[in-house]
Amino acid sequence: MSIAVIAPGRDRSKWIAYFERADPSINVEIWPDIQEPEKVQCALVWKHPIGELLKYPNLKFIACMGAGVDHIIQDPKLPKGVPITKVVDDQLSKDMSIYVIQGILNNQRRFVDHLHARERGEWLNSHRYPEKMNIGILGLGVLGQDVASKLVTLGFDAFGFSQTKKEVIGVSCFWGKDQMAEFLNSINVLVCMLPLVDQTRGFLNKDLFARLNKGTYLINVARGEHLVDEDLIAAIDEGQISGALLDVFHEEPLPKDHPFWSREEIMITPHNASVTDPKSVARQIVDNYHRIETAEPFKFVIDREKGY
Repeated sequence: MSIAVIAPGRDRSKWIAYFERADPSINVEIWPDIQEPEKVQCALVWKHPIGELLKYPNLKFIACMGAGVDHIIQDPKLPKGVPITKVVDDQLSKDMSIYVIQGILNNQRRFVDHLHARERGEWLNSHRYPEKMNIGILGLGVLGQDVASKLVTLGFDAFGFSQTKKEVIGVSCFWGKDQMAEFLNSINVLVCMLPLVDQTRGFLNKDLFARLNKGTYLINVARGEHLVDEDLIAAIDEGQISGALLDVFHEEPLPKDHPFWSREEIMITPHNASVTDPKSVARQIVDNYHRIETAEPFKFVIDREKGY
């Protein structure tokens, strides 16, 4: 029996090393050189080729290499009935929270403005910061809840929105379509941490921006497909959105001719807000792998119908 690592274009060497440390008895095969597909019981994947997972007749579960499983769900030839697991990792949550908080503080203290002023040789003699920053977390999954909790610890007023009711200590939580307007009206910083499903694709658009308080700042650390790029530029030009920190894009790397590059109001990072650590995640996958033998339920299984 074996684990197949199917991650085109990614460095797989660390995964192999940490699988061996976690359990040297497990056979690990690397795509595309899978010698015995009938022995594969777990597939660790990241953006696998469409239909590839149908080649493994004894597949017991599919393990995502990261927190978002949209690239798996989008495969129309996904094997039916095979559980899909996501990554839940303290380090992943910590890194994401640090990134988001840094983005909020950069905006609050105008560090980006000071950077541009330095490039112009200009002394930006201003100490005025927003009197009130109400941070809205759009999506209260594991990562979103961690960000919200840490913001509360730092003294920010945090607001959260989710499809189903959630409770996070110190966070004003909203849920369902009926409470979306109140959520948007309460904030002036919007952090998108939604899962990518059909209902959330293009969610950050002109209609949503128009419902926000004028001058709201946007942070997107979810997926590029959540954002309608031209709507963001228009909202910035109109003053409805004051600026944005974007870590994810429709096409990555972001093309050199993309208009985002020329906008000082938009800060760009190369999809590095939070990166999976093979050292800790390999142990999760090995633990689930052993559950095949014991017939215990797998940990961190996603809901296929919901897509997360």
